[in-house]
Amino acid sequence: MGAVAYALTGFRIEDPRPLHGALAFGIVNSLAAYCSLLGIGLLYARTGELGLAQLGRALDGRPPDALVRCAFVLVLAGPLVKAAAAPFHFWLPDAHAVAPSPVCMLLSGVMVELGVYGAARIHRTVFAGPGGVPADAVRPVLLALGVVTALVGAVMCWQQRHLKRLLAFSTVGHIGLFLVSFALLTPAGVAGAAVYLAGHAGCKAALFGLCGVLLDRFGSVDEHGLFGRGRELPFTAALFALGGLALAGLPPFGTGLGKALAEDAAGEWAWWLPALYVLVSAVTGGAVLRACARVFGGRGRHPAEHPDEPETTGEGEEPEVRDPTRPLPLPVLAVPALLLAACLAIGLCPPLARQLAAAAARFTDRAGYLDAVLHEAAALPALVPPPAGWTAPGLLLGLLSTALACALAAAALRGPLPAPPGPAPAPRAPPPPLRPAGRLRHLAPGRPGRPARGDHRTGLNRRPRGTAGRGAEDRPRERGAGGAATYRMRTARPAGSGFGTRRADAPSVRGGEERQQAGVDRVRALQGEAVARAREDLGLRVRDQGGDPAQHPAGRSSALRAPIRARTGTVIPRSSSSPKGGAAGRAAGFQVRMPSISGASISGGAASAGLASRRARAGRRRRGASMPNRPATM
Repeated sequence: MGAVAYALTGFRIEDPRPLHGALAFGIVNSLAAYCSLLGIGLLYARTGELGLAQLGRALDGRPPDALVRCAFVLVLAGPLVKAAAAPFHFWLPDAHAVAPSPVCMLLSGVMVELGVYGAARIHRTVFAGPGGVPADAVRPVLLALGVVTALVGAVMCWQQRHLKRLLAFSTVGHIGLFLVSFALLTPAGVAGAAVYLAGHAGCKAALFGLCGVLLDRFGSVDEHGLFGRGRELPFTAALFALGGLALAGLPPFGTGLGKALAEDAAGEWAWWLPALYVLVSAVTGGAVLRACARVFGGRGRHPAEHPDEPETTGEGEEPEVRDPTRPLPLPVLAVPALLLAACLAIGLCPPLARQLAAAAARFTDRAGYLDAVLHEAAALPALVPPPAGWTAPGLLLGLLSTALACALAAAALRGPLPAPPGPAPAPRAPPPPLRPAGRLRHLAPGRPGRPARGDHRTGLNRRPRGTAGRGAEDRPRERGAGGAATYRMRTARPAGSGFGTRRADAPSVRGGEERQQAGVDRVRALQGEAVARAREDLGLRVRDQGGDPAQHPAGRSSALRAPIRARTGTVIPRSSSSPKGGAAGRAAGFQVRMPSISGASISGGAASAGLASRRARAGRRRRGASMPNRPATM
């Protein structure tokens, strides 16, 4: 059973989430199975038997010792972990969240209940005799384990928005109630657990089948994401609501009858145990009713999102049927309806409940079981089954738990107005008002009251975007057409220069908007004149050398680079520093420092190289140097 369940959980191997859930399921349950195998080995070493009845009869003839108690703990580890008892319950939500819906119906409706049955059968047959573990020692441990499991499952169920995980934690909570009923070690408690377990199997399997309908239609099982989207499925909504009411213990469902029988048996041992049944049933049923109202009715306010908190949602699930646009098949809804009808029949048909009560009485008859197995008794002795009908206290407690579930769901739907989805932007303080001079401050390299920086050196840089450089100002800002880069011109004002400083005849920048605009126009005019002169000088120089100005590789010639650097201090990097851009990028894209022009941009390398070549030509004329005539290459 375990190997098949592992494989079915990770059925969709193309998605890593089912594989994760299957691995968690397989690893945890395999470790528990190893513990059970170790305990069986200890019992075999002590008795030489492997059958349950043979082990029980062999232990009856020996005094209890520590080895038997150790074997009891190890053997019960396997079925209790498979039953998802706390603190080993974490594998169940992970497996249910990723397994296909039919697999979830089998896991939560059959396999988990078989774990509870296995633990009860092993204890009752093997260890309940005089040579096993005394009942006074077993009862408190199983009661504590059941109470913790029930409370953990109920609290975690209420916190979920993933519908499959919500139902899985609901199963954990009810498993705790089943363990409490079995821990009583009485025929009435076992009868109540048997009826409760049978009704829960049909109810929970139906709810998982309805989750498969939502997954098939919308590709999601997220309570928040499906808000109001299920209005087009009224029959599914009705079945989902009935499942939530049955889970809360509403009479006359079988879950309500089983809960009533278990409450009557538990009330004889502790007065607060019936309150535990009411609380856990109300919380788990209320969580299902809350999800039903939001998904199928769009009731209440839209749930708040908490992006800063880790939360498992049901969005992004893969539909289990590859064609979600086709009409909903009839069996998809017929199976949950039949399962809910079976749950209702358990509570309405007294013969069914009486048969389960008689089986529970036979289950607790250890001596009759040993005689039937070991001596092959032809007829079993007649036993008086415990009562298995509705009682007034059971009806009242069932109605109370249902009313409490509805109240919890209504309170969740009428909560305070949540914040809109996503983090709210932090309010920004208004920016401080700018002084009139502040609007032109980004155009001038110097500021009033500060010394001027820099000199007349012009730096040409062909470093493209993303490469290492001396600073952000040395990098190109964007790429033009054909791979040519657009570079930013950075200037440094020389000490004592007239540009960029406040002179007596300069337009004042403190006189208002008109004077500020006049200063901006003047700077732009100076930029245009500088660019025009640079392009004209570059064309004249290249034509004098017999070349084509459009194909001239500005800055590639070492003979050109040396005079420019020697005379003007210009830095022209090698063409190999540009790994991208192609031929156009190698022939263009230099960064120029020009005196008196600040914050401007020049596209291409023609203007930059023209300004540099004009200064280089003036230097050659003074020195009498000649420029070698190299053919232009790209």
